[in-house]
Amino acid sequence: MPTTSKNTKIYKLKPTDGPLNRDDLSTWIFTVKSFCRQNDWSKFLPGGANATWTSTDDDETNALNILKTDGSNDAAETTKLRESFQDFLTAVAANCPTGFTSTVVREATSFAWIEEKIKKTFNLTTKGENFLDGLNLKFEFDDSFTYQQAWMTIKDKYISSLLPAQSKYMGKTLTSKEIISPLAMNFLVREWLLKIDSRLPDHVRTSRGHLFTNERPTLACNQQILCDQIDIMLQELDGKDTSTNNINVGYVPSNRGRQGARPRQSFYSPSYRPSFRQRGGSQRFSTPGRRPTYSCYKCLEARPPRYDSSITHAADNCPFPTGPRNQARQQPRTPQFKVLFVPTQKQDDVSVSVPAPMADTLAAPPSHYYPDQEQFYQEQVPYDTEYQHYDDQYYDPSGYETGTIQDLPL
Repeated sequence: MPTTSKNTKIYKLKPTDGPLNRDDLSTWIFTVKSFCRQNDWSKFLPGGANATWTSTDDDETNALNILKTDGSNDAAETTKLRESFQDFLTAVAANCPTGFTSTVVREATSFAWIEEKIKKTFNLTTKGENFLDGLNLKFEFDDSFTYQQAWMTIKDKYISSLLPAQSKYMGKTLTSKEIISPLAMNFLVREWLLKIDSRLPDHVRTSRGHLFTNERPTLACNQQILCDQIDIMLQELDGKDTSTNNINVGYVPSNRGRQGARPRQSFYSPSYRPSFRQRGGSQRFSTPGRRPTYSCYKCLEARPPRYDSSITHAADNCPFPTGPRNQARQQPRTPQFKVLFVPTQKQDDVSVSVPAPMADTLAAPPSHYYPDQEQFYQEQVPYDTEYQHYDDQYYDPSGYETGTIQDLPL
């Protein structure tokens, strides 16, 4: 196995766990390119001066030549170039998956050709009908494979399907390579939530609306924040008690997983079915807790909401004046005073003489005593609507003294 005295070492491409996946291939490609640059083979990589060549089956010299300024062949430089190319091609072919060595040496026409050959062999392509293989992505979450790793796996699969320049799309030729749009990123985040739990998208819509601000208006903008709240949201969906005086809206870096741990296998092949149970079944995988940051619910419930201020303090230390939560509306208070009519002049005799007809009219109605209730109840006398006792002499206002209204303290 070729090695170098420098840091990067090339290795044979093998699956880390289960069938070969895109992460295994991407890691190997980056390592091979770094190894080639350290050995001055970058000219044979994509973008280099000799990025493409003729296959060895068609031309043993691979059509590699260096010309002088007068147009003649420079034999010495050409020999040096061809020898360097043979070292490059041998190093790459020997570290391809088992069975690829001879094929790469004889048929390869570029490094991109080698990469595409491996993808097709292991069903790792994402273009054309293979784009739909994303539906078969399955994940097993534990301490060594986190929610964020699942997000990166999904994003890598779909972003790799972007079309390069000069590709045909809807009958037109693209003048530049395709760039992923914000709308497409939102769909990727939605796909990621569905892979974790099919209930999460709707739960985010109904319970995490306060996360969407002018600075973070889209689902993709809040992906990292949502990732750090997955455990809490799953507990909410399972009906567990997650009540608190604060609401977690801040970004908390995740410390889950071991440093340098290998990610769990992601499965792209439609014919492969993993043996483990998925979320929602009888088996659940516990995830370690993380210490979240909390925000002030008073600021979130204010009108208008103070989103940016809410993440700077707790509810108990809110500097903004607010009333008590769920304060009941107070009933109007009754006046604490009485109004009495008091004569302006004192009379020696406090009893007032009333004419006989009026005395009969104003006489108190008969009362009855109920021993079992220890109360007197007076019979109601109907109002004198027929004016039976009406007499001008008794209703002459000049016969009564003028009185005033005074406010007496209780």
